Amino acid sequence: MRGAGLDIQTIPSYIDENIIKNEGHSVVDTALKLAEAKAKYISKDHKDCYVIGADQMMECQGTRFDKPQSIEQARDQLLFLKGKTH
Repeated sequence: MRGAGLDIQTIPSYIDENIIKNEGHSVVDTALKLAEAKAKYISKDHKDCYVIGADQMMECQGTRFDKPQSIEQARDQLLFLKGKTH
């Protein structure tokens, strides 16, 4: 976005993602709901700005993956995903 000449700022939302993740939605719906919740949270304090919410989730062979929280978890995820379409 900066490359397109836009002045942007990244602001973490610090929402409790587990509430939405535990609602039993599909991976796609969960990611959409998380992105929306993050954007709404940030919008409260930035009413004169455009706010884009985003989230990252993945599913492979019925296993759901969130962002890895450690190098070990990242390694385990990559080993599981090796050679598979995801």
